[in-house]
Amino acid sequence: MFNAYFKSFQGLPGILWHRVIIYMINTISGGLSFYLAFYFVQDLHIAWVMAGFLVSCYGIGTVLGGLLGGWLADRFHPDFSGIAALVIKTLLFLLLLVCKVPWALIPIMFLFGLCTYVFKAVNNVVLLRGVGPDPSLRLKIISVMYAGMNFGLAISAVIVMIFFHFGFQWLFILSALLMGVSCVYLFCRMRLDTMTSATLIEIPLHPKTHHTQSSLLIVSVALGFIFLSGLIFAQLSAAFPIYLHQSFPRMGLSAATILFILNSFIIVIAQVPLTHAFRKMNPLLTLGLGACLLGVGFGLMVFTFSYAMMIASCVVATIGEMLAMSVSQLLVFDYASSKHQGQMQGFYQAAYATGCVIGPTLGMWIYHTLGGKAIWNGCSVIGVVYLCVMLGVWRRKKYMPQKK
Repeated sequence: MFNAYFKSFQGLPGILWHRVIIYMINTISGGLSFYLAFYFVQDLHIAWVMAGFLVSCYGIGTVLGGLLGGWLADRFHPDFSGIAALVIKTLLFLLLLVCKVPWALIPIMFLFGLCTYVFKAVNNVVLLRGVGPDPSLRLKIISVMYAGMNFGLAISAVIVMIFFHFGFQWLFILSALLMGVSCVYLFCRMRLDTMTSATLIEIPLHPKTHHTQSSLLIVSVALGFIFLSGLIFAQLSAAFPIYLHQSFPRMGLSAATILFILNSFIIVIAQVPLTHAFRKMNPLLTLGLGACLLGVGFGLMVFTFSYAMMIASCVVATIGEMLAMSVSQLLVFDYASSKHQGQMQGFYQAAYATGCVIGPTLGMWIYHTLGGKAIWNGCSVIGVVYLCVMLGVWRRKKYMPQKK
């Protein structure tokens, strides 16, 4: 069993693991954005409404950053864009040490979100091109990236817990240091290694999928899923903790914290083996199944008679998340021409970011108007409907991955 587990991680070029580590470090710094609203209100004494607006500026930056990063990846060496994004993020963390007024924080938060997603988009293109034309390896590197991202988010939470009592200034210094080291590392690799020839591979598109209605349909449903998933995941920072606190008041904040930790733990441990086990299944069906499990998993939260149901909800939703998030990105990449792979990855990042920007406001409006259970019932409906859509697409279209 252990041999099969570790075998699921094999097959990727060793040099790409360095990229995954840099991606994880970028996620650690990005994870701090979840706590900046607290810093603005508690340390800088900024009004709640203004603090929310600053966080919204970050969200707007992520949407535009995804689009810009994809555009840059198709026109320039991705390392140039990635290094530039990390350099700017280093400076932004240093500016947070001295900027204390809202008008100065607005452009900082916008650029923070912009650079975070520019790096994500260009780094995704490098990694996906770096594994060559084998779809199973592309699915594996996507799974590794997703596991690394969640591991980075977990580390960021631990770092915040450790440095919280020393002040956010130390967090900003540490983040700037991490970004600076990442910049130097990427620059040295670009100068001394053969990363260009290893990653910038022109992957030929399957001739039957080039600019056809089939490819456009599959890309559209994949982008539609990632937008809807953004809407759903946005509730984790909005309606989700409030709903759990009201349902299990004795547990306090630990009701949500336990589920956050469980979600990250499952993804880090099981993401790669799970997608490896499903690698031979038609990706269209895998996406539909994953979306259904994700929606139904959140739907189980209506059963508040026991916290065990919340744990079951988390497990089911996480399994769906692991299947659908990785396969949706694979489909978007596989059905893009070699000249527009970066652009399509940019659309992918921007679609998710847009859902995350709209989600909190929409979720809180539904929560206030119809109640918390309406949100989770809506998630179930979305999951089941999406499965039916993917079954229809699967019956009409054939998945034809890129091959040599």
